[in-house]
Amino acid sequence: MKFFESEDYQNNWPDKKIPDGTYYYHLRNPETGQQYKGWVEVAQ
Repeated sequence: MKFFESEDYQNNWPDKKIPDGTYYYHLRNPETGQQYKGWVEVAQ
């Protein structure tokens, strides 16, 4: 399930309250082709 996607990220995640859990991300810079993958744990 995808919670957030942006073509021009502006430090605005999360844009709504989300459930606690572990979320995985995949970031790609279209100009350089660099990719970053990882995870973040949300506990409110």
